[in-house]
Amino acid sequence: MDSLSQESLQNKISQSNSLVIVLSANALLDQASAALALSLGLKSKNKQISILGQPHPEWQLPAQTMIQSEIKGKNIIISWPDSQDSVAQVMTETQRDKGRFAIIIQTKNNSNPLDVDQMEFSYTGVEADLVILIGASRDAINNPELKQLTQNKLITTRLSTSEKLETDARVQEYANPSAPALTFIIWQLFKLLQVKIDPTIATLLLAGLENRTERFANPDLQPEVFIMVAECLKAGGARNYRNFTSPETSPTPQPVPALPPPPNNHQTTQLNKPVPQWIKGSIDKMTNLPSKSSPDTIREVQ
Repeated sequence: MDSLSQESLQNKISQSNSLVIVLSANALLDQASAALALSLGLKSKNKQISILGQPHPEWQLPAQTMIQSEIKGKNIIISWPDSQDSVAQVMTETQRDKGRFAIIIQTKNNSNPLDVDQMEFSYTGVEADLVILIGASRDAINNPELKQLTQNKLITTRLSTSEKLETDARVQEYANPSAPALTFIIWQLFKLLQVKIDPTIATLLLAGLENRTERFANPDLQPEVFIMVAECLKAGGARNYRNFTSPETSPTPQPVPALPPPPNNHQTTQLNKPVPQWIKGSIDKMTNLPSKSSPDTIREVQ
């Protein structure tokens, strides 16, 4: 296994346009945070990024939906059980006015209708300039085309701190045993690549660092670690990543409605408004009626 210098790793990433990041099935939270932060940072450099792995719901990391169990290639395959050879013709149609593309499958006469629930979708045509393993071996790649790429080309790089994995002649490794967390390596790499750290990336970097160091319990942490923490907090990162809301997805605050102006003492209020004429006329008639009260209905109040 060849070792990479930090400068060599920087050059390999800079020269790559399409990258695949591979996580192991039992990835640590620090490793997942590093993969997500690296993906978001490289996406900001207009690179195509995919993360192959098994997301863990208990992580609740920002941008965790980027981790996919299958890499989607350029080609899509639709297949279904067809023991009767029922397909007569396959046609395509482009609905330009609606911006849609349709595949029309015409079946033979007297054949059973196709069952959409039995259709399976898969992808081929996976392309990658660089494959980055994070806490994983090359055998952890479950995509046949991607595994074939790593066998035919020396394009695989593994990032690690002190983890010991089996050696592989086709893998070049960048290791930094003095790094307290893998997210610390990513932060150093971002400084070389001049990646701007936004609030989501900063939160992911802090999440991995705090989880791996058990909230800075190690008394031998180097001063640069706390420089990283300060820069991530200044960039808008949150230490409580479970409650973090990305600025892009946070709801827009609604304006508070203005209070109505105080009543003007010179304005006519509800109590001293003039009585409408139709009511006033009825009141006048009632007041002019002769009194028909009797001693039986009126009692003198003592």
